[in-house]
Parts: sequence; C-alpha cells; structure tokens
Amino acid sequence: MGSTESPKSLNTQELWEGLVNHNDFRKQRGLFTSLIGNPLWWLVTIKPSRKKKTPSLDPQTVQLWSDPRFSSWTCRSALLNQISKRLKSGGPFDVICRRHSLKTHCIPLISNRSSFHLLALSHLETLPGTKAALQLLYSNLKMLIGSVMQEAELKRLTESLRPRMVALSTVHTVHRLINTTLTLEELYHRLAHLTGQVLHAKECSIFIVEKTRQNKKLIERGSSPGFKKRGRGPRKIRSGNGYEGRTFSTARHLLRKNYLCVPLIDEDVIGVISLRGKKDPRGFDMFDKEILMTLAEEAVVAIKNAELYEEQKKVTLETIQSLGAIVGARFAPQRRIKSKTLLTIASLMADQMRLSADDRQAIQHATLLKDASKIGLPDAILKKQERLTGEEYQLVRQHPVHGARMIQSFKSLKPVAPILLALHENYDGSGYPHGLKGAQIPLGARILAVLNAFEALVGGRSYKRGIGIREALEELRRNQGTQFDPHVVNVFQKVIEKPRINRLLKSVCG
Repeated sequence: MGSTESPKSLNTQELWEGLVNHNDFRKQRGLFTSLIGNPLWWLVTIKPSRKKKTPSLDPQTVQLWSDPRFSSWTCRSALLNQISKRLKSGGPFDVICRRHSLKTHCIPLISNRSSFHLLALSHLETLPGTKAALQLLYSNLKMLIGSVMQEAELKRLTESLRPRMVALSTVHTVHRLINTTLTLEELYHRLAHLTGQVLHAKECSIFIVEKTRQNKKLIERGSSPGFKKRGRGPRKIRSGNGYEGRTFSTARHLLRKNYLCVPLIDEDVIGVISLRGKKDPRGFDMFDKEILMTLAEEAVVAIKNAELYEEQKKVTLETIQSLGAIVGARFAPQRRIKSKTLLTIASLMADQMRLSADDRQAIQHATLLKDASKIGLPDAILKKQERLTGEEYQLVRQHPVHGARMIQSFKSLKPVAPILLALHENYDGSGYPHGLKGAQIPLGARILAVLNAFEALVGGRSYKRGIGIREALEELRRNQGTQFDPHVVNVFQKVIEKPRINRLLKSVCG
C-alpha cells in the first residue's frame, strides 16, 4: 500500500494538519514505543521542485512529541537526502544511517504532486516482533488517515451547503413575514433587521424608488437596529450615484469586501438592499451574494403584498368613513364631535391599554360605525321622548343583533361585528341583547360604550340638551362598575385630559 493521495476537492496541507492534530495520532507513539524499541519519531515534509526534491523536518515534530534527543541529533541531513531518493518506492521503506549503522523506518502518509508528508522512526533496534509492530502501526495510520479524510470531506460539504441552508431558512422566515399582517414601515425595518442578522452585517438598509418628474430617487425606508444615520430624516440617493444608485440604475449586484448591494426587481427595479461592514474580517463573498439575492426575491413578494394590503386598508377605511358619514347624518347630535376626534381618542385609549394593531383597527372601524345598528329603527322610536312601550323596547333590544349581522356580511368588517353587538351590554350584566357581564364583554365594546355615552352626554339629542365635559365625566364615573368598566373610564379620563384632546373637545362642547 502506498501513501494516501488526497482527493482533488481536498487540500493536502489541510489533511496533514487534521492528521497531526488528531488525538489518536498523538497516542500512537505511546502505544508503539515499547514494541519497537523507543525510536526517535519525526515528521518529514518534502516539496519537489523541477530540479530536485527538497526534504525538511516538519516544524510540528518537536511541538508534537517534545523528544529531548532532537537537540543532539547529528545525522538528520544525511537521512533526509536518502529519504528524498526513495520516495518512488510507494509503501514504507527503510534507510540506514551510515554514521551509526542504525535503521530509520519511513511511512508515507499523505501526498500529491506538490508535497509529500511522511512519518520517520529513527534509531530502530532489532527486537522480536518489530516487523509485525511496524505493519500494525502502518495499518492503524492508514485507517486514521481515512477517518481524517472523511471528516475533512464532511466539513467541506457542510461549508458548501451552509449558504444554501441559510438561504432556505431565510426564505422560510420571509414567508412567515409575508403571511403576517404588517404595515410597510414595519416590514421594511423587519426585513433589514433579518438581512443584517443572517449575513452578519454591521449595517443594512432598504431603499425604495420614489419617482419624480425630473428623475428617480431612492428613499431609505428601513434600516437595521443600531444603524447610525448621517443627518436627519431618511437618506435620499439619486439613480446612478453611490453603490445603491449604481445598483439601481444597472439592475446588477455589487460585491465588495465590506459592501454588498443587490436590486429589488419586480417588473422593474423597485429598490435596493445594501449591506455594510461584514463582521467576519474576510468580508462579503459569493455565498453572501447568493443568499442576499434569494432573500431579495422573497422581499419583493413581501413588499408587494404589504402594498396591496395597505391599499385594501385605505379603500376599506374610505368605504367605512362614507358609510359612517351617511349613518351619522341621520343620528347627528345637537353638538357634533368630529369623527376624527373620536378616532383619535379611541386610538389613544388603545395605545394606553397596549392593544394589538388588529384590535386597535377594529375599534377605529367600530367607532365610525357605532350608529349603524340603528338603521333598522324607525324615527318614531329613536326620537320618542315618552317612555317606550314593551313592544318598542323589545325592538330596541334587538337592534344590535341586526346591525352586527349587517356589518358581518362585509368580510373586512368581521372583527367589528362583536364590538357593535355588545355595545349596549352593561358591566354589571344588566344590558342587552345577551346580558353579558364584566370580562365577558369584548374590550372593544367596553371602550366604545364609554365613547358612545360621552358623545351622547356632551352632544345631546333631539329630546335632550347636551352637558359640559366635566359634568359628562362625573356621570361616567357615577356609573363605573354598573354600566361601564371602571378601568376603561379611568383610561378615557386620562386621554381627554391631554391638552391637545381637551382643546379639540372644548371647541365643540365649550
């Protein structure tokens, strides 16, 4: 058996380092020394040139075994010359030191066209069983080299697959982002944060094109956390200027050691993702570019979906505002609080109570449509100043059910229906239509109940004059725990006492 040749995909020096640093290789000396007469173990590296082979003592020899005999070893050069002449023999071979008449046994380990690596055992004594021990040592080393080669191949394969695995993981993460309801602003920042994390970049920015009459500009819409902005406001870059501008104008990626930039392409280039400062000192490479280009493709889908979602939200809100205006015109109080003011109060209350974006949106829509359930009630009942008859009262108790059914027929308004259905439920369970109590009542309905009552108190009705803000608050507090959720009333009071909200209300209510 000859020395093991390294596969073309593996580096000889890399294999040699893996063998020398392997724990089992270090142990071989202790296992075989007594069997073969305590020889001097040393490593040889030979690098052939066109004219001659130049053998040398491998620098790791002394570090590996720390044998004190190296310092008084005088026949090294002569042995190295003999070894270089015997390399073509293929398997293990012996050379004789002419000065001491002692044998050196050489075991070729790893080789290719550019280098040879051997283990040499010098000052061998002729002992019983030495030949068999050397054959066993050679077999052990061959098995160990095979194990090292497998480990190196596995390491190389893992390194080649790593960027693809990261890319797949990134695509999965972006898919989760796509399927999450995000505003465009949230999406841009989340994508920048994700990209910076995956590619270990110090800074990441997402630029989106803004078309003007003169030319196209890139506007920075998202950046990774910790990004130090230069100046105030989002950065603006003209097409063709800087790395981002050039990437945008050419629709081609740009790869530098400390900079990586790829275009975001739909039917046209819609923007750019740029990375600065790789945390690894080796900088960005082709694997990073592959990952970023894969991520950019998914990012475009996410951005387009978010834009579509924003457009749908805008259309839905405009529809709701129009419907709310029609309904509000029929049930307008004597002193009307603008729907924009009511929406602001509802949003601030949702913020104070740390509600989710979806819950906040449902409350905003319900605020605009709070009177929708009254559409089916005749004016004779709505404006009646005398006590309602039993039949009329039963009709009033059912109007939230009819209103919720009507609202639920619109797919985009389904979250609003439970709020409108429970709008007239009382905190102590005395309300209608189902007599819900406390936490059984949706929080949105508890918030809207306070808003609705406040508007009725200060705005008045055709049969009842409105009162002042302070008096209305006192009325709400008197009904805490019975009609209204005490916590919601407290939050409402904090919100309307804010100077800006207080000024808006005073302009209507005095």
